[in-house]
Amino acid sequence: MVWTALVFLLTGPGFGFSTLGASLFGAFGAFGILVAPVAGRAIDRFGTWPVRGAGLAAITAGAALLMAAHLGPPVAAVGIAVLYAGLQAAQVGNQTAVLASNPEAGGRMNTVFMFGTFLAGAAGSGVGAALYEAAGWVAAAGAATATVALALAAWGLLTAVDRRR
Repeated sequence: MVWTALVFLLTGPGFGFSTLGASLFGAFGAFGILVAPVAGRAIDRFGTWPVRGAGLAAITAGAALLMAAHLGPPVAAVGIAVLYAGLQAAQVGNQTAVLASNPEAGGRMNTVFMFGTFLAGAAGSGVGAALYEAAGWVAAAGAATATVALALAAWGLLTAVDRRR
């Protein structure tokens, strides 16, 4: 939901970036690359579940920061960096869990996992664009924040249920 709407925000009258300038905000997402090996080591030590939870918490925080991106490029940059750090941690955790669930079918499991990831990204792009057009940046970023907050709440509920067993 975020990227398409963020380009509209950054190239709009409040910021006036070119599409090239707006696309360079992707560099702030590269911070997530630094998180992948840390997430991998954390998974080795603690398992996938807590790493996925930490990832969801960071994504929620980054999306919440992005709700204020209309205040200036630095806010957008920090929001993107935090969001992508969380996305990378969650992605590493989710992919590890998926591949471990059926090691004999790793290639097929990864194909389905990545297909779902790209399908969700495409759907989010469409929803983000429609929300931006209908209600502006805060609505698009707010919907992204709410979506991830719901996922984090579900993670918390499942964690609580699992601990009761």
